[in-house]
Amino acid sequence: MIGAAVIAAGVLLAAGLYLMLSRDVQLVAMGFFLLSNGVNLFVLTASGMPVGAAPPLIPEEDPAAALARPTADPLAQAFILAAAPVFAHLERTATTLLEVTPYVDAVLVQRR
Repeated sequence: MIGAAVIAAGVLLAAGLYLMLSRDVQLVAMGFFLLSNGVNLFVLTASGMPVGAAPPLIPEEDPAAALARPTADPLAQAFILAAAPVFAHLERTATTLLEVTPYVDAVLVQRR
């Protein structure tokens, strides 16, 4: 499962980088979107997942048994949870700029 996630992260990173190198502003914005999702998936994959790992939840009835079993790393999940709104806000800002740019260019051309 981790191998498939690594391949998917690599494809997202490669496609995002390819799109960001184009001259079209819309493709650059789409490339940024793919690149941000690829980085999030890469961080989640790089955190690893032990065999038989459970979510990092501790039940009230038997906390000692819950701490004895392997758990998934919550730090990578928290990082992605914090980074996702930042990337989403940047993508919305870029999309807004893409919609406004033709009108600004038209006004600047008329003023010359």
